[in-house]
Amino acid sequence: MKKFLLIFLLFISIDAYSCSCLRIESSLKSKVEKAFSKSDIIFNGKVIDIEVIGKNQDDKTSFNYRKIRYSFQINRVYKGKIINKTIRVISNENSAACGYKFSLNISYLVYSYNQKNSDDIFEFATDICTRTQLFKSVQRKELRYLKRISKD
Repeated sequence: MKKFLLIFLLFISIDAYSCSCLRIESSLKSKVEKAFSKSDIIFNGKVIDIEVIGKNQDDKTSFNYRKIRYSFQINRVYKGKIINKTIRVISNENSAACGYKFSLNISYLVYSYNQKNSDDIFEFATDICTRTQLFKSVQRKELRYLKRISKD
C-alpha cells in the first residue's frame, strides 16, 4: 500500500509541473479569430538575439523558472503597435513549463500577450499554447484571416 501511495504522489508531482494546453476542434478561421482576440501583439519576425534571464544557469533544479528573452527583427505586424523595428518576447526555457523555443536567424509568426514580470513591469510573452509557429509552416489561409481581421 505504501508503494502505491508513493507512486501516486510521484505522478501527481510530475503532472503539476507539466504544461497542458486546451485544444478544441474547430475551423482554422475560428482558431485564428480566438488567438487574435487573446493576443496583444501578433507579428512576423526573425530571431536576432537570445538571452537567458531569470535564475542562475547552473541551478539544475529550477529549469521551469528560467526564462529566455528573444529579440526579433519585425517583418510585419498583424495586431498591435510596434514603434521600433525590433521587439523582445519572453518565454519559459522548457516546454514542460509551456515555453516556446525559438532558434536564431529563423522567422516566426508570433502571437504574444502582455504579462507582468517579477519587477511589476509589463513585457511581451508567448508560449506553446498560442498559435506561435515557424513562419514557413503558416498556412496562407491563416495569413489571409489575420490581414482581414486586422483591418476590421
